[in-house]
Amino acid sequence: MKHIKILTTLFGVLNVCRGSEPAQLCQIEPLQHTNMCMAVTSIKSPYERGHDLLMTFSVMFRQRNGWAAFAAGNIMDRALMFVMWPGEQEGDITFSVRSTTGHLPPQPLKNQEQVQVQTARIDERGFHVLQVTCHACETIGLGELNVTSQNQPWLFATSYAQQTKSSDPNLRMTLHTDYGQRMIDMAQALSTASNTDHPRVTTDRSSIHVVDSPGPHQLNGSTSSMNAWQAHGLILSVSVVLNCIGIVLIRSGAKWAFRSHWIVQACSASGLLIGGIIGVVKSQSIFQIQTLSSTHKLIGLAIMVGLPVQITAGYKHHINYVKYNRRTGSSFFHINLGRILFLALNINVFMGLWHARQRNAYIWGWGAVFFLESSAIIWVFLMNRRGVRKDYKNVPDHEIDPFEVGDDEEK
Repeated sequence: MKHIKILTTLFGVLNVCRGSEPAQLCQIEPLQHTNMCMAVTSIKSPYERGHDLLMTFSVMFRQRNGWAAFAAGNIMDRALMFVMWPGEQEGDITFSVRSTTGHLPPQPLKNQEQVQVQTARIDERGFHVLQVTCHACETIGLGELNVTSQNQPWLFATSYAQQTKSSDPNLRMTLHTDYGQRMIDMAQALSTASNTDHPRVTTDRSSIHVVDSPGPHQLNGSTSSMNAWQAHGLILSVSVVLNCIGIVLIRSGAKWAFRSHWIVQACSASGLLIGGIIGVVKSQSIFQIQTLSSTHKLIGLAIMVGLPVQITAGYKHHINYVKYNRRTGSSFFHINLGRILFLALNINVFMGLWHARQRNAYIWGWGAVFFLESSAIIWVFLMNRRGVRKDYKNVPDHEIDPFEVGDDEEK
């Protein structure tokens, strides 16, 4: 028993000593122009209940543009955010404490005197360094902050694209270009020393006491190789290509064109609906009309509404043609709505890639896909008009393909 007590005491001493080492979260992603670190330690607040957070931020801003943020919390909604960007004058740094609801752009917190900037400078390597104290940080009431937690969630986000260089702490933030979440063992960074100072970011800019190693965009602890948003994009992209194939098939004039058309379009519509549902379920806010993200979402919702209408119009067209042996209003409605959906789908893929800040290679790649789709549709349209229709004139009692989408009037 005596030996056990001695060992317990030793472990306690070691924990106290080890707890004085700050935690450090770094995100370095050259392709996204991300180079940001936060070193943090906590001490018992001498004035209020709770603990003071002593934080040092170190960020490299590309051409003095963009912003960087760290936030205590698991999701953006009501997270406590510490945001910084280059000031108007060379060497200046602007700091802003923010939060948000849902997935709206973060807004500055008014009368937030618990968070104070201690020093701001640009070091010899060009990093913008900011030392900040958050007094009795748990009492602010934002974020899931627990300085004794061994799995404290911290969010990070940055944008290299926004033109900042502003001293306005209320500057409106644009969409991030890089983001993610890490779990930090904050218990290791809890210091009992009375003279604890702000930590320094290590020169190797490595993460310390970060207890997970997820991918660059992994949130909520997911470890799957493909997250929901990636599945959303992949399913919808494939479905858009299938939609084009279905159009080409029905315009081909082949004997099996009709059956192939509706089979392929049924697969396309199913994928579009599944991908759209994933987007709706994962989206925390849809009706933010002022943002690119919301325009993409609203177009997606319109497409989801239009799909059942298009399917119904196609079925009605087929029934009417069998009955009257000619096109009716539902035929032309089906044709024109199909054209609108084709354009809307491809435009929304571009907007989705841009919203997700995908690499330029993906955006140019989809541009090539759209070019091939358009070329295929135009080619089969021209071949149909120049060749097939010319031959049809010599065929007595020929019935024009009821799903041929040319503009010529039915005979």
